Amino acid sequence: MGVYPLLEDETCWFLAADFDKASWRADVTALADTCRSMDVPVYLERSRSGNGAHPWIFFSNPVASSKRCPFSPSENM
Repeated sequence: MGVYPLLEDETCWFLAADFDKASWRADVTALADTCRSMDVPVYLERSRSGNGAHPWIFFSNPVASSKRCPFSPSENM
């Protein structure tokens, strides 16, 4: 699950995701590694429960919601 709050002009300043399945450690590590390989700063937060993580990506300028995330696996995301 993820979130990218939209402004009135359909842009956003950040996105965040929630990883909490059994494979959350491997999944969030893969995302972070992909971000770093693309020079995209990513900040990781451990879930309050300790059984998951939240990666946060902040943009220096607003990004149009119509732009697809460059590392998302599907056009439907």
